Amino acid sequence: MRSKKKLAQVKTEPTRKLPWNRGRTVGQMLPLTREQVRTIRFLLQAETDSNPRDLALFCTAIDTMLRASDLLSLSVADVTDHTGIVRDEFPVRQRKTGNGTIVGITPETRAAIDRWILRITAHTAYAGPRPRSFTRRPRTSKACASCWDKNPSPRPRFI
Repeated sequence: MRSKKKLAQVKTEPTRKLPWNRGRTVGQMLPLTREQVRTIRFLLQAETDSNPRDLALFCTAIDTMLRASDLLSLSVADVTDHTGIVRDEFPVRQRKTGNGTIVGITPETRAAIDRWILRITAHTAYAGPRPRSFTRRPRTSKACASCWDKNPSPRPRFI
């Protein structure tokens, strides 16, 4: 009993907790300059053969000025017409504000999106309808073949 009283009487010095943002830049960042955009676009174009998705997303983000949540929720049906051709303009409903807006993309961005869509449809075992997701990666042909054995539907399933 006495030992508990002695421990309670001992005063410890309070420790000062460091702020989480000490030494970090916080707040709104400066926008990218035109030179920075050109440099990033050039570097992504050099890697287009191995990863066309990053170029398509970057170009779409720059052209549309959408928030990340709105950009990642785009589907292939949003950016293409009924024939599968990438559109110049398409409507988008923003998640944060709930406002609808029509965004336009440049011919360079249209080409990048088309390259990415053609690339992911080429990696599937079934050359059927275009994929539904703009940002998701498709399963490989081997995975699709194993899916079709269990579920022989005419459409490929994407992750």
